[in-house]
Amino acid sequence: MDDAHRELDGHDAYELLGVPDDADERAIRRAFALRVRAVHPDASPEPAAHTEAGRRLHLLKTARDVLLRDREAYDRQRAARPAAGAAAPQPSGTFRPSKGGGVLLVVLVGYLFALAACVSAVTAHAWKREPPIPRGLVGTWEGRLEDAGAATGDRVRFTFKAGEGHGTVVYLDAGCTSTLTPRDGDDSYVEFREVVNAPARGCRGDTVGITIGADSLGVTFGPEDPRANATLGRAAP
Repeated sequence: MDDAHRELDGHDAYELLGVPDDADERAIRRAFALRVRAVHPDASPEPAAHTEAGRRLHLLKTARDVLLRDREAYDRQRAARPAAGAAAPQPSGTFRPSKGGGVLLVVLVGYLFALAACVSAVTAHAWKREPPIPRGLVGTWEGRLEDAGAATGDRVRFTFKAGEGHGTVVYLDAGCTSTLTPRDGDDSYVEFREVVNAPARGCRGDTVGITIGADSLGVTFGPEDPRANATLGRAAP
């Protein structure tokens, strides 16, 4: 079993993100974005709640990365699991719904599926438009990357200017820069595509998700470097 699969700790990746088995990459990324806003540790001031939020965030990131990077192997492993258990047979004398009730149920289920498809289509259309830089992102932010296995992460500076459709990242220790272009998001979470301005060791070139807090930003990188994240505070321009 892959290490990432083990890190799901028995949870189902699709269920964690709330997506169907046939969800495409965009749906997976959007589901992750919606859920990470509610569980980000910065939203939980209490120590116990902060720890649980961090654990939940790790599960969500692991589920996202498994489905984006190793989905075929995960699906094979998932299909090989024993079934949760067949429904118990009805004892004799148990009431059984009439055929008419069954037809009504089928019609109702079909209607609900059609309604869900319409809502999904409208939502997907709204997310296709390139979002602007939210007001809460404007400014200069600094912090350190938290990489698994590293005692101290590189210092980074993110800058967003009002009226511009992109942001910039400076990796202060590596001495390189990149440009962030928004892909999806809203006023509390934005997903960016990062493009390195000049090839250099230490610059990442990845998908960057930013959760916007009152006085801090929660930054996650993935799927190329799924274990890297950072909490940034406001800094002088």
